[in-house]
Parts: sequence; structure tokens; C-alpha cells
Amino acid sequence: MMSDKRDSLSFEELVRVYGGQAYTAVEICGMRRELPIRRVAEDIWIASNHQLVLGRDVEFTRRVGARLAEMIKVHNPEFLLTAESKSLPLVYETAKRLGHLVMGVARKEKKSYMGKTCLAEKIRSITTGDCKIWC
Repeated sequence: MMSDKRDSLSFEELVRVYGGQAYTAVEICGMRRELPIRRVAEDIWIASNHQLVLGRDVEFTRRVGARLAEMIKVHNPEFLLTAESKSLPLVYETAKRLGHLVMGVARKEKKSYMGKTCLAEKIRSITTGDCKIWC
């Protein structure tokens, strides 16, 4: 199993305090990207990854999907589950590289076309407030 230099970092070294900046730079799998900082609640700001995901940054999706597959392959996962969100293309790429033919998607609300579902958990989303997760 490959180690990651982040394994030895403290919480304070991993989390950046928001100081009013419009963007923050991140480096992932050797790729440097500038992410816009967006307010999602009165006292919560996030580095928005919307430009990296949803299939817009194909290089990012391919390289990070390959790295994730490499990292989790040693655990022999039978199934990948993701939120119905910006993570879909990344989890798709990861599942594809693991040789999986299907993946699971959890939603914040149940749609009539979904058929049989299970309620997994009631959560508080930082972007949409209270909701239930359906899968």
C-alpha cells in the first residue's frame, strides 16, 4: 500500500482558515488547480470544485480516478457508493478502473421514478440544509 505524505499531517496543517481570499490553490495528483471560494452558509466557506468535476476537467477526472482506484484496490471493494453530486464522474472513473460494472448513487430526495429504495440516513447538508439520503 502506498503511503501519502498527508498521513503524518495534523488537522491544522490539512485545513486552511478562510481569510477573505477569492481563490485557493490545490495540488492533486501532480496537477495544480485554482478553486474559487464560495459561501454556503453564514459561517461556512468552501473551495468549490465545480470546475474540476461534472466531467469538465477530463484530465483531473482520469488522473484522480486512477489514483483512487490504485489506493482502494488493496481493500478489494465490491461496490462504490457516491452522493448524487459532483462526484459522479470521478466515482464512475474509479469504478471503471476497478473493473466494476455498476456503482451506487445516494440522493437527497426520492424521485417517483426510483422505484424501491431504502432510507439510509437523515443528515444536515452544508449546501442545502436538512435532508434525507435515499439510495
